[in-house]
Amino acid sequence: MVEELKSSLPVLETKLSELSSKKTDLIKKSLQMRASQNVRSMDTVSEIGIDSMVFNTYDSIVDKIMALEDHVDALAELSEKDEVEAEFRKMEKQSKIDSELSKVKENLKDETETG
Repeated sequence: MVEELKSSLPVLETKLSELSSKKTDLIKKSLQMRASQNVRSMDTVSEIGIDSMVFNTYDSIVDKIMALEDHVDALAELSEKDEVEAEFRKMEKQSKIDSELSKVKENLKDETETG
């Protein structure tokens, strides 16, 4: 499962980048729509239903982008934790090896002194 998440991280990062770009475009379009909305009368815009449709769609897209960002952050955090745990396991193994090596050296030292 973790490996699958790790392998999907680059794809998600690419998608996040694309969505971020699209988000910027949508923000620009939204600002343009708001500016044009100020020019038109509120009654006309409300009759057509442009304001609620555009902003509902925009809000939905922003929510999806934020959810994807959260997902990518979680994946990155999982990946970091795995790397830290692996490093700790490696250090524990090295510590055990060093301990065993010290015992062997001590035994050899004792044998040469008594022998």
